Amino acid sequence: MKKWVIGFFVLSLPGLNAGSWVPAQQIPEGASSGVQADVFLTYDAATGTVIAAWGNALDSSRLPYYSVFNGKSWTTAAAIPRGASVGVQDESDVFLTYDAATGTVIAAWGDSTALVPYYSVFNGTSWTTAATIPPGASGGVYDVNLTYDAARETVIAAWRDSATNAPYYSVFNGANWTTAATIPLGVGGSVGVDVDVFLTYDAATETVIAAWGDSSSFLPYYSVFNGTDWTTAATIPPGASSEVYDNVTLAYNPVSQTVFAAWEDAGTTSPLPYYSIFDGTAWTTGAIPPGTSAGVNFNVYLAFDASSNQMIAAWGNYPGTPLPYYATYFLSPTNLSGEQLNNDFAVVSELYNQLRWQASPSIGVVGYNVYRNGALIATVNALEYQDHNRQKGVATSYSVSAVNDSGVQSSSVNVVIQ
Repeated sequence: MKKWVIGFFVLSLPGLNAGSWVPAQQIPEGASSGVQADVFLTYDAATGTVIAAWGNALDSSRLPYYSVFNGKSWTTAAAIPRGASVGVQDESDVFLTYDAATGTVIAAWGDSTALVPYYSVFNGTSWTTAATIPPGASGGVYDVNLTYDAARETVIAAWRDSATNAPYYSVFNGANWTTAATIPLGVGGSVGVDVDVFLTYDAATETVIAAWGDSSSFLPYYSVFNGTDWTTAATIPPGASSEVYDNVTLAYNPVSQTVFAAWEDAGTTSPLPYYSIFDGTAWTTGAIPPGTSAGVNFNVYLAFDASSNQMIAAWGNYPGTPLPYYATYFLSPTNLSGEQLNNDFAVVSELYNQLRWQASPSIGVVGYNVYRNGALIATVNALEYQDHNRQKGVATSYSVSAVNDSGVQSSSVNVVIQ
């Protein structure tokens, strides 16, 4: 039997572990009288522990508190030495990030009286006395978001100026912060930040991404930092989303080497969760299927689960009972290719289309659905498929999607064989 390549064309498009949660338990509060907003977490790789931090509630000082988790138990919460800071801004947070260059954890917040950004450094044993991040021309601050810039071994802080709504940032080299400066908004674009500026490091492009909801149009905006300059802020294509409520959160997906953004759409009766994916050049946008959730209350937070190679989004339900909901992003197969071949038998010849692809990186894949011109023709557990009895010169479109053990189907990759 002989085989010839008759036609060849390739178009490739981007495309849990079992377990259970232990019932929630209280972090020993110590002298803290409660949490005024959120509890933020970060992993301390130097000590192999998790740090939690929050602003204290029911206390006029609103001290920043923290606790350390060793995998089994939390330390009794204690105050981070506040220095000249009066406390954490009302209904605001203590943000955290791990500084891999120095092996320390950085905490930052907006002061409740002076409205300037403060920070403290944790070496695994104790915190430095809080000091100010030089605010520059920034007239006030609420939340100070942080991320580690691995390419330049620095920490980036960013916030909304409460006086002008302009986005500000500062860079920490392990010893000193630069004087805060603005992220450029441009002309005719973003007017300012509605709530907070969120950050993430994009390892694929070795840049830092900042994102926010605009204070006037309420569209999602972003800017990219190369270590020296920020790009002029531009819109993330909102798709069917009409406006951002609260924040645009970010997370990096190391498998697909893309940045995910997510937000609550406030322009509909049911505030749906939306997302967008950035490949370093352009964003794509769509809605996260809400399932039985009626909608989102405030924010959609993101995290990448390295054990299952999945991005996870989570939010509180609204309207209705404010239960916690989550969704996972199921990665598609990649690099779908196709070619037309000829089976030359003793009496007759037959043309068939040969498809090959690479596996979905997600965990729990049980098979792949193969579509011809939009119609399902096969479900296979291999990484190839042969479609027999084809005709020469007839363009045929194929799509392949992954199916997991919950019956969920990924988006597809596509190819046309001519």
